Amino acid sequence: MILHEGVFEGITNPKDSFFGLCSGQTRSPYEVLVASAGWYNPLGELLGGGDLAIRDFVNIYTGLTEDDLESFVILPNTKDFSPHRTLTPKVLTERCWYIIDHSGVYVFDQRFIIFEYLFVKYNLPAVSQKRYEAYDLIAKHVLH
Repeated sequence: MILHEGVFEGITNPKDSFFGLCSGQTRSPYEVLVASAGWYNPLGELLGGGDLAIRDFVNIYTGLTEDDLESFVILPNTKDFSPHRTLTPKVLTERCWYIIDHSGVYVFDQRFIIFEYLFVKYNLPAVSQKRYEAYDLIAKHVLH
């Protein structure tokens, strides 16, 4: 498992990191898709956090392979979470906006504009999901 707790902590050069991400990164207001996002694995372990732009979604999706059997769970505005706090599957399910794995980007809470943007402009396989389906996606990766 490459996506383990704190994997992005302390990395300041995107070239030295998975998916080109550095914890604490900021993006231009014009390109931010999710500000101050928390990045988690399906076990609820905090990987890192910071702003995410569409290019980050593309990098994450293209960087995950079917062999990895991993997913990247994105929660919005997680400044209120203490660092290295593990979240339960229930909290991940209730709060996640996006789950990215090798098969696509799963968009929750009917963010149709984002869904269309990901699917049409960047040709990413994006699927709009109902909230209750988040638990199944998270459990799928935890059980492997």
